[in-house]
Amino acid sequence: SRLSREAVMGNLWSSSAAPEKPRRHPTPSWGFLTATWNVAAINNNPFEYWLTLNSQPAYEQLMKDVQAFVDQPGDGEATVADVFSKDMAKQLADAIKQAKLVDDESLVDGALNAYTSDFAKRRVVSDFLKDKTIGDKRLASMPDRITNTVNTTNGPVYRPTVINMYTGDMSSVEAWWPQWLAFMFETPITIEDAKSKSSKTSKGAAHLLDPILRTKYPAITEQEEAMSVPLQCFAQAIFDATLVYMLNKLLPEKWIEIKKDVCEALCERKEALTLDIVLKRLASEDRTSTIIFLQECSAKFVSLLRDNEEIADLYEVVAPAKLDAKRDQNSVILIDNDKFDISSMREVTDEIISLLPEGAPLKPATGDLVAVQLKLKPLDILDSPKRGIFDRVNYAGTETGYTDRETFLFASFHGDTNGLLTPYILKALNARRREFGQFGWLMVGIDANAHCKGEPGKKLGINTLLAFMRTKRTCSPLLTSCWKLQTWEIVKHNFDLSKLEMDDMVTTYNARTFLQTQLNKAVRVSELQTSKLTDRNPKDLIIYPESDFGIHEPLLAARQ
Repeated sequence: SRLSREAVMGNLWSSSAAPEKPRRHPTPSWGFLTATWNVAAINNNPFEYWLTLNSQPAYEQLMKDVQAFVDQPGDGEATVADVFSKDMAKQLADAIKQAKLVDDESLVDGALNAYTSDFAKRRVVSDFLKDKTIGDKRLASMPDRITNTVNTTNGPVYRPTVINMYTGDMSSVEAWWPQWLAFMFETPITIEDAKSKSSKTSKGAAHLLDPILRTKYPAITEQEEAMSVPLQCFAQAIFDATLVYMLNKLLPEKWIEIKKDVCEALCERKEALTLDIVLKRLASEDRTSTIIFLQECSAKFVSLLRDNEEIADLYEVVAPAKLDAKRDQNSVILIDNDKFDISSMREVTDEIISLLPEGAPLKPATGDLVAVQLKLKPLDILDSPKRGIFDRVNYAGTETGYTDRETFLFASFHGDTNGLLTPYILKALNARRREFGQFGWLMVGIDANAHCKGEPGKKLGINTLLAFMRTKRTCSPLLTSCWKLQTWEIVKHNFDLSKLEMDDMVTTYNARTFLQTQLNKAVRVSELQTSKLTDRNPKDLIIYPESDFGIHEPLLAARQ
C-alpha cells in the first residue's frame, strides 16, 4: 500500500488506502525536490540560433554563406526597390487601407511615402537589414513577434517567411508575395481568449498588430508612432522579401530542404519533446519533483500538460488566469497534488503586481508571472526524530514542523529582457510573504534575465541581484537561492565578480545567426565562444527566504 511504502521512506503524510493509480517515486517528507526551466516557447524561427545539425551537413555552410552575404554584400548590391518593388508597395498600401488597420488613411500614405522617399532607395542589406535604428524602433522585429506564428483555434498558422515553419513556395520573391499578402490581409485568424473562452476572428494577421509606443521604444518619432501599424507592415514585407531573395541567391531550391529538416528536428514536435523532458527528467520514476516552475510556455503546451494523464496523476497545473495567447509565453507551476491541498489554492498574481511601487520600470507582461498561495494537506503525525531541512525555529523560539495551518506562496516569473523588473517582483513577493508571519513559506522559480556583466539602470547584473537579495534594507527576510555555494563566494568578494569565474552559475549558452530580425544581436561563427552577444549568463534561479528553506543537495560546479 502507499502508506507502508511511504512509511519506509519516512513520509509523514496520512493515507488510509492505496491510490487508484500507482504514483511515481515519493518525494521525501523532509523536503521538496524542485526545478525551474524556461522552455522558450516564443522561438519559432528554425534558423535563429547557431546549431550543430548532424543530419544536414549543408546547414552550417548555408549559415556561413548568409553571414558572409550580410557582412560583405559586394559591389552592385541590390536596392530595396529591386527586391520589393514599387508595385508591391502600392499593393500593400491598398491592402492596409481596405483592411482599415488605421482610421486615418493619410497615415497609410505616410508609410507609403516613407517607402518611396527613403526605404526604396536603400541598399537592401547595408542600409536596410543592417540599419540599427530599424532594430531600435522594432519596426521589423515587433510585427515578426506577433505574426511569425499565430496559435489559432484550428492550430498554428505561419506567416510566409524564411524564419518560421512555413514551407510553401518561396522559390522567388514573385512566388512568395501573393502568399504573404493573403496571410496578412485575407486569411481568417481566429484566436480564443483564455479567460473568457470567447473567440475573435480577424481577416488577416495584420489586424493583430499594435502601435509601437514611444514610452517603451523612445527611438521612434512621434510621427512614426502615429503611423507605426502601417509602417510595421512595410518593414516586415521588405524584411521577408529580402530573406527570400538572399537565400535563393545563395542556395536556390536546396535551402528549403535544409529548412524542412531543421523544422522537423527543432520545431514541429517542440511541445511534445518538451513534455517528454518534463516527464523523464523532472518527474521521473526515480526522482519526482514536488514543485516544477516553467517559463515561456505556449498556450498549446499548457493544454498538453493539462491533458496528459501522467502529469494529472502527479500535479496540479497552474497557469495564469490571464493566459497570454498572443505573445504566447506564459509562466506555469506544477504542484504536487499529493502533498498539497489543491482545494486551498488561490491565485494571487494580480495582488502581487499591485504591490509593485510606482517607481518600477515597467509592469510584467501578461503571462510572465503566476503566483499562488495554498496549504499542505493535513498531517496526522509530526515525526520529531526525523526532522529535516523544512523544520525551523519559529519566532517564539520553539520548534515547529509543517502543518496545514501554514501558507505556501509559490511563484514562477519570466523577467524582462534586461532583468530590470526582477528585483521589484521579488520585493513584492517578499512583502506578501511577511504578511504570513511565522506561518508562511515562499519559493520562486525565475528566469531573472540577470547577466554576468550588468549596466546600472540598463541591464541587471547577477552581482546587483545578489546584493539586493542579501541586504536587509531591500529584502526582509533575506533571500537566497539554489546557487548558495556560489553566492557565498560572491558575497565573500563583496559582490566583485572580476576575480570570480561565473561558469558555475551560467544556465544559458546560445548565439543568434544572421537569419533573424535583430541583426545587431547576430554573432559570427568564429566568435561564438568570445562574443559579448553570446548569451552565457546566470539567468535561472530558485529563490527563497533563507529563514524558510535550506539546501539539502547544493548545485555544484561539476555539472553534466
